[in-house]
Amino acid sequence: LPVFIAGTLLAMAAQVLKLINPGGPAYDTLLIAAGIAMQFALALYLEWLAGLGPSRAKEARGEAPHRPFGAQPVPARAGGY
Repeated sequence: LPVFIAGTLLAMAAQVLKLINPGGPAYDTLLIAAGIAMQFALALYLEWLAGLGPSRAKEARGEAPHRPFGAQPVPARAGGY
């Protein structure tokens, strides 16, 4: 969702830039490429930021993941019933 919001804001900013300076096909290509690059950079940053959270620290220490109350794993049967 944050990348979608950023794309919407970038599109509105690009429309203002096109009103100020209509340019041509090269200018349009530059605006589109810059917008895609900014969205890609934002997505990479958000993925990197999510990797720094506390859930990664628990996995690195070897702790078992927290299970909600009452959820128990059930072993599978190898043969028939």
